[in-house]
Amino acid sequence: MAKDYYNVLGVDKTASEDEIKKSYRKMAMKWHPDKNPDNPEAEVKFKEAAEAYDVLSDEGKKSNYDRFGSADGGGNPFGGGNPFGGGRGHGFNMDDIFSSIGDIFGGGQRHQQQRQAKGSDLRTCIPCNGSGQRTVVQNTPFGQIRNVSGCPDCNGSGNQIANKCNVCHGHGTTVKEQTVDVEIPKGVGNGMQMSMAGFGNHVVNGVPGDLYIVFDETREMYFRREGGNIIVDVEISVIDAIIGANVSVKSPHGDIIVAIEPGTEHGKIIRINGKGIPDVHEGMGSLVINIRIRIPKSINLEQKAILEKLKNAGNF
Repeated sequence: MAKDYYNVLGVDKTASEDEIKKSYRKMAMKWHPDKNPDNPEAEVKFKEAAEAYDVLSDEGKKSNYDRFGSADGGGNPFGGGNPFGGGRGHGFNMDDIFSSIGDIFGGGQRHQQQRQAKGSDLRTCIPCNGSGQRTVVQNTPFGQIRNVSGCPDCNGSGNQIANKCNVCHGHGTTVKEQTVDVEIPKGVGNGMQMSMAGFGNHVVNGVPGDLYIVFDETREMYFRREGGNIIVDVEISVIDAIIGANVSVKSPHGDIIVAIEPGTEHGKIIRINGKGIPDVHEGMGSLVINIRIRIPKSINLEQKAILEKLKNAGNF
């Protein structure tokens, strides 16, 4: 019975190329022999994951597998051979597997020599005679059905690589992660994005793609943002609200001394222009202060007597 490559990698048949690649890397890291010494089962699973990825990552092989249930000759008129035996079709060995994921584990001492890159030689693809296409004829009770698809041996290019590079195996690129410094413009907001030209994926005989960066704001406990404005709640005492005071208010520009006028009411808004966030369209925003009057939850007898005396005053 043909192996279920999708089940081996733990992905659905509708999985994207990126999902298949991520799942393979996860499996390879889990079952890598260097991480599972003296564990024959781990090496078997490691090989199975590599075999599944070799088929599902190749558009031609994946197409054949989905249609015929096999990509190595079992029921497939393309032929192939043992995936690990280096047969006529798509064979590879353990050194190939270790090299293909070398960047994931930093190379590994036992396979470091396999990371030396070597140029690739091209030759005409024999199975498709250089046409880049395969024609499969199937006899049915209703007559012959001819299916034309891209050649899986040369990926539709019409040429095969005679001496494949031990690092990229003829693909021309390898998977590698890179950390880059990003200069964030002033005033960016949640959901905005910027691009960095040339920092995307590379392609053979082409130009690199772009890196797109999407900004996600984290919630700040003290501030709230509304566009270019910074909103902050400031509590003051009843006494300060009555007689006035100077209070220190935090802002992204440092602490700011704000004058509370005598007779300030609860909910009053004080706006300080130019102390908000620079908006990419409207310029610098404002610091908006919401005044909240703090009412004591309990008072002692002496304080109560003072308040009772004030209560009888005319302006109270």
